[in-house]
Amino acid sequence: MEPVNLFRIVVASPSDVQAERNALPVVLEELNRGIAATQKLRLELGRWETDAYPGFHLEGPQGLIDPILRIEDCDVLLGIFWKRFGTPTTDAGSGTEHEFLRAYTAWLCSGHRRSTAGDGVPSGHWTASPQDHSVWVL
Repeated sequence: MEPVNLFRIVVASPSDVQAERNALPVVLEELNRGIAATQKLRLELGRWETDAYPGFHLEGPQGLIDPILRIEDCDVLLGIFWKRFGTPTTDAGSGTEHEFLRAYTAWLCSGHRRSTAGDGVPSGHWTASPQDHSVWVL
């Protein structure tokens, strides 16, 4: 049997796109049975709903999620957005922003481009009010 390369995908998004997040395992399973298998890849999905567990952490829930999802080690951070950007954390405007900043920092330190979307990258904290998430999403 030939070796298969693992391709880690971590999803980051707020709660208003739960249906889309829930569809991802089926999509990845289909890709794994089809095109990924032909390329000797295995796509693995990481998301807090299925991989993290309840508990307490000095940095809040995100402090529990980070070591489990290992965002800095993923091959792709997949962001899904609609009208919200997420719930504030101790160090960012939202958990989603925190996760993007971790991925971006890892990307900068890696010395090679992993994947990008759009023309920009997150840098610093957004200043929109928590009620106006549309500013962050756009």
